[in-house]
Amino acid sequence: MTGLTGALTGSANGGPKGVVSSGRRPTLLAALGGAVWSLEQAVEDLLVGWTPNKIPDLSGRLALVTGGNSGIGLEIVRKLAENCATVLMVTRDTWGRGGWTGGSRERGEAAAEQVRSGLGPGCPGRVEVLVADLISLKEVDSLISQVRKRVAEHNKGAPSGGRGGKQAAAAGEAPGAFIPGLSMLCCNAALFQPGGHAVSPDGIEQTLAVDYFSHVALTLGLLDELEQAAPFARIVWQSSQAEQFGSLDLADLKGARFTDSGMAPYGAAKLWALMFCDELQRRLRARGGRAAQVEVFGVHPGLVDSPLMDKADTQRHWNAALIVLQASGNCVLGMPTWRGALPALYSLTEPKLTGRGFSYFGPSWTNTHMLGQRSPGNSLWRTGGEELRCRLFDASVAMLEELGHGPKHVPKPAPATYAATHTGVSGGTEAAAAAAKGAAAAVAAH
Repeated sequence: MTGLTGALTGSANGGPKGVVSSGRRPTLLAALGGAVWSLEQAVEDLLVGWTPNKIPDLSGRLALVTGGNSGIGLEIVRKLAENCATVLMVTRDTWGRGGWTGGSRERGEAAAEQVRSGLGPGCPGRVEVLVADLISLKEVDSLISQVRKRVAEHNKGAPSGGRGGKQAAAAGEAPGAFIPGLSMLCCNAALFQPGGHAVSPDGIEQTLAVDYFSHVALTLGLLDELEQAAPFARIVWQSSQAEQFGSLDLADLKGARFTDSGMAPYGAAKLWALMFCDELQRRLRARGGRAAQVEVFGVHPGLVDSPLMDKADTQRHWNAALIVLQASGNCVLGMPTWRGALPALYSLTEPKLTGRGFSYFGPSWTNTHMLGQRSPGNSLWRTGGEELRCRLFDASVAMLEELGHGPKHVPKPAPATYAATHTGVSGGTEAAAAAAKGAAAAVAAH
């Protein structure tokens, strides 16, 4: 069983070294859980035909992962670096059961060194640490500036002639060709039921601030850099099955109505994330050009035994206590983090997904069929349709602008969706479908 797990995770001892699971689960129970899920995963691999071993050579590509210093985020960073990408890991001070668990730079560098030490000889993969507390929009702005500078440095490393993106695909270049810009953005950082009601420095309920608004600002702030990498650019947001519990009040996007920072704002943030991503993809397709070749995906990891569980206030939130008990106390229900990272890795790297955004991937309620394409379970997804998603997108941007952190470049609504928000008539766009087909054709040779 050790060999089987090692083949799946890339580690001979059944998983990477370091803290990759919740501290609540005993080591023996964690090992048993890993063995159970490795066996199940082996069956799925035979049926689905995709494993992390099929991630292509990512040499010459730049990735950004928020919340990358522990848990699922660390596994995403690890696999991207192992496949030769340069990964920018975003880290911050983290709250644990014993209080603040250490300086952000130190924690990030320690996690990055774990990954670096496991890279094979000759692997050009790199991990660089960026520090930003995503609860503050001011720090998100600073992070955007840091990433833009790093992208500019990355672009200077282009080979003679600067071939990349569409040119590389058109030339039929082999995997590993230099790709300018930011190829992968993984919005993974999250707060999960951290305690009583608290707000960010910008007056936003803390869960909404980190899980949703920070990533809205980050994604829109880096669209230019992502477009440079088209048609190889991927945007992936980490959602959750908790989206089904989410609600939406467009007049209260700051979450003032929430009485605590529990499941209600968490579910809302995860629902809004999917709605935003779906609308963003539609707008990018409608814009045309390189923007139409940026792919946007939502994913959820299932029930995972992750350090995220250690940060939940289980004394205040009974549902958080139940989830932690299921994930960390049960070797069958709670999956290891390497498995929870699979939907994000698949969405970030699988060439066959080009032209398939927006899609939503993740396991079923039984934590099986890890790469299944899902439809959000929240009724607002069905009843609100494209019109409500467009309204949420515009309202989110308007709030960022009101707070003095509005993005400079915001894609306009697709014509049909814009008409729906003003006439009540819903419809799709032929231009969006044509752009998706064009993006798929552009990477056919890759």
